[in-house]
Amino acid sequence: MALLETQTVTKKFGGLNALQNVDLKLEKQEIVGLIGPNGSGKTTLINVIAGFYKPDSGRIFFEDREITGLYPHDIAHRGIVRTFQLTRPFGNLTVLENVTIGALLKTRIVEEAEGKALEILRSVDLYEMRNSRSKDLTTGNRKRLELARALAVEPRVLLLDEVLAGLTTSEAQSILSLIDKLRREQGVSFLIVEHIVRAIMTISDRIAVLDAGEKIVEDTPESVAANETVRAIYLGKEHV
Repeated sequence: MALLETQTVTKKFGGLNALQNVDLKLEKQEIVGLIGPNGSGKTTLINVIAGFYKPDSGRIFFEDREITGLYPHDIAHRGIVRTFQLTRPFGNLTVLENVTIGALLKTRIVEEAEGKALEILRSVDLYEMRNSRSKDLTTGNRKRLELARALAVEPRVLLLDEVLAGLTTSEAQSILSLIDKLRREQGVSFLIVEHIVRAIMTISDRIAVLDAGEKIVEDTPESVAANETVRAIYLGKEHV
């Protein structure tokens, strides 16, 4: 079995099928991009995996154990952590304090949590800003802080929701390089929701495409980019 797997996951809001029988696998040290038009169910799938929503049907497995319906803090303890499109740091706390709070999920010894936080800040190139208030950071550095806070929980899997949103081209490339580094050096696996298709194609091992709550394609980035169904979704059938 894969490191993380969803089996025929369905989620409804009222009479709307936000997700319908979605099967998805994520292997160890793999990066899977999740793309699709607005309203296709990408963030809903992330929320279901992370425990923020409970699926109406279907099952979710992590490391060969079922996690369907567990609470978010239980899922985080097991090693699946999500970030948010809109970063949510504690604005008046320093960068170091923000990451230390995350590290306290794994230890109650403040000095140990702070030491771990400092190591993480070095790995994401925020060490020099450790004493800055998080609300004073640039958008790019707030994204790095969001990753640092997630890493403090010692994730096996990171669920990233539009981590590149609002970034300049150079900032986006820096974040993509950091993701690749975390995968190679720390063995973290990633499921990444992203609207910047060109960027996510460059880093993903596989791409899954959602449309109206259904997974319509899952393949290599090259195959997905050449797929006429995918092009029709993004460009309109008349352009394909």
